[in-house]
Amino acid sequence: MESAPYTPLRQLKFPLLTKIQEVAKRAEAFGMKIQYHNRHPLPSSVFPSAKYVSFSDLIATSDVISLNLALTHETSHILSAAEFAQMKHGVVIVNTARGGLIDEEAMIAALEEGKVWSVGLDVFENEPRVDERLLRSERVVVSPHIGAATVETMVSLCFDVLIFGRVGMREKRG
Repeated sequence: MESAPYTPLRQLKFPLLTKIQEVAKRAEAFGMKIQYHNRHPLPSSVFPSAKYVSFSDLIATSDVISLNLALTHETSHILSAAEFAQMKHGVVIVNTARGGLIDEEAMIAALEEGKVWSVGLDVFENEPRVDERLLRSERVVVSPHIGAATVETMVSLCFDVLIFGRVGMREKRG
């Protein structure tokens, strides 16, 4: 059997939706009810037990908010002071997507006021700098961003280094 030719896009084998489904599956295992917001409701076959809600309803009614979306001009600071003000007291925030999705100053203020009970982060707004207040807080869990640490991505990166490295070496030899 012949292997597929290498392309840099091979690492997109596992779409974001699959990761979101895995988060939902784990949350359900702990007895959590799943509600979500997306630009459009997903087919019920994707999340059979999940409820589609508006973004404002999601913010106002969730005990735990997990961000699983791309950072774009429209999603930058999707959680800012206005959204934190609408959240339930004692909400838990998890961001393993992109640091710029959250206004860190607003999140830290909400954390210090007790509006946000706990935060889990592996991405930060001003990476590589991490705000000292996040590092000192006993209610914040931080870890390195390892979302791309899959066998498939590592193999793809090795191919990138080998292929593009060789091209670069040829160009230098001229």
